[in-house]
Amino acid sequence: MAQVDNYQVPAHPTGLDMRIQLNAIILALIGDNAGPTEPAELYPGMWWGNTASGRLMRRRNDNTSWVDIGPLDDPLLDLRNAVNAANNGLAGKVNRVGDQMYGELQFIRNDFDALHSHGLSMFSGWANDRSTLMRYSYNASGIGGLEWINSARSIVTMNCSDNGTFSARESINTGYRCSLGGMPLGATGTGYGELELRSQDGTWFRLRGRPSGGGMQWINHAYNAVIADIDDGGSLNSMGEYRMRWGAAWVSDGNLYMPWAGNWLSNVIGDINNRINGLGGSFATRHAQCQHDSGLAEFGRIVQGSSGHGEVTCPGPWVMVGLRGASWETWARGIVLRNQ
Repeated sequence: MAQVDNYQVPAHPTGLDMRIQLNAIILALIGDNAGPTEPAELYPGMWWGNTASGRLMRRRNDNTSWVDIGPLDDPLLDLRNAVNAANNGLAGKVNRVGDQMYGELQFIRNDFDALHSHGLSMFSGWANDRSTLMRYSYNASGIGGLEWINSARSIVTMNCSDNGTFSARESINTGYRCSLGGMPLGATGTGYGELELRSQDGTWFRLRGRPSGGGMQWINHAYNAVIADIDDGGSLNSMGEYRMRWGAAWVSDGNLYMPWAGNWLSNVIGDINNRINGLGGSFATRHAQCQHDSGLAEFGRIVQGSSGHGEVTCPGPWVMVGLRGASWETWARGIVLRNQ
């Protein structure tokens, strides 16, 4: 332990005095100016072994204060401990290149962004340096989800909510097959696949896999009725009528509307039946026998063998039913028929 009050050698000392003073200065420098109090003279960059605290101190370059370097007996002990602590803290950390990670990596939102967490950015590495951002976010209903943000950080291109609802800003392309409802989605899953189609006015139409042997169902906008289905064998069923191209319609009772006739098939067939059977039964049906509506009448007289041959015609509505002859004369015989 050595300290000196003055590091300057006086002018013109005796040989013994110079020797004593130089030895004291050298010992103080070698011993880091060790002592329980700081040296009397302070210089930038000087060392002080503080024996009261057991710490090695170094004077700042502006000579305003001391810097604590470490213990007197091992000045690098604190540095080694810090390095070891850092190395221990780095154990299990992921390297920037070629490493693998197990467990959960968390991105916690900060106080400046109440809705979003810190995201994970992925860059293309090309000259235009395109990128995408994935982040956790709350949607309008308060259900958390994962969002994909475009390179300009201006549009949410896709979103998957915490309950599994997936939304895309534009289109979803699949290379081979898109399976909807391939597995039940827990307690709230339906077990079948549905495809919702939104019209321009905001109404919805849905297609669903048909139970009981396969096929497809059509579901209405109110989502409370299956309005039509087609089974796995191709049979089509409907709650209402089938409207076909050019105005034709086929209703559930089998009737068919024919635009060319401006009427339903049932009405056309009924009209044909009326014409055949007659309104009120005034016409005979097919294969029916007609009844006489008059007595037997004879028309004209043809004299045979004379020079003047003749002819006779039964006037309408009479129908000839035979001839009657006597000697040289012949008469046409007729009756009037009626429908049953």
